[in-house]
Order: sequence, then C-alpha cells, then structure tokens
Amino acid sequence: MAFISTIAETLTLEGISFNKSHSVTKEADYYEKKIIKASTSAGGASIYTLSYNGSGADYDYDLVTYSRITNLDSTNHMYIRIATGGKFIDFDIPPLGFHIIYEHDKFANDASDPEYNGEVVDVKVQGISDPHLIEVLIMHKDS
Repeated sequence: MAFISTIAETLTLEGISFNKSHSVTKEADYYEKKIIKASTSAGGASIYTLSYNGSGADYDYDLVTYSRITNLDSTNHMYIRIATGGKFIDFDIPPLGFHIIYEHDKFANDASDPEYNGEVVDVKVQGISDPHLIEVLIMHKDS
C-alpha cells in the first residue's frame, strides 16, 4: 500500500505569507499505531528498537519506511532521543507537536559530523508529566 504524508504550514509575518507544504510518498505493507505512556525517567525509555534484519530488535531498519511520534500532552513538552552512528540526537517536542522519521536505514546521511550518519537503532522518549501520553505510528514493509 502506498502511504502519503502531507505536512502543511501556514505562516504570515508582517503581512507576507510563508506558507509551505511538503508531501512524501512511502511504500508500506503494515502499520502499527498505539498510544503509550512515556517514561519520565532521565534519558527516557525505548519505544522501539531497530537492527539489521531485525535481529534482537523490534524492527529491521531497512523495512521501516516512516514513523511519527506525537506528544499528546497539551501542556508539557517531551524529548525524543534517537540513537544512530554511535551517537544520540535529542529533539524537544512541544505540547501537541510531533516528530517524523522518514528514513531509518540512512538517518542523517547529510550531517556535517559523519559520526551521526547511519542507521537508527533506538528511539527513546522522555515525558515531563505523569502520565505523559504519546502516539506512535510506524509504517513498515514485509520484506
């Protein structure tokens, strides 16, 4: 099945429109959508892991084509920590905001620091409040 994600932004500054729309099409055979409670422990807790051929992990990073992690808390921000290339990259997600990962097999390939290039092997989330609910949507291929 083809999955199409479209993100539209409406922004006007001093009467000038800076509207932007981005659309990407990804192939997927399956999707999983779940609402889970985020860990409030320092550093967070894994919400899914990836590896070559899925060995010892939740998914094969070559087969995951799209994931979206949404902060369902309307008051507090949350953190996402992505492990790739032996490093961690942290993102601060505002209330009701989200983060999308399109490529798990070649994350940050254009990063200026080559140590950040590589496959996503772990995605962690740290919430601020308890309970801090998040939505996780993962699209993946069968093979």
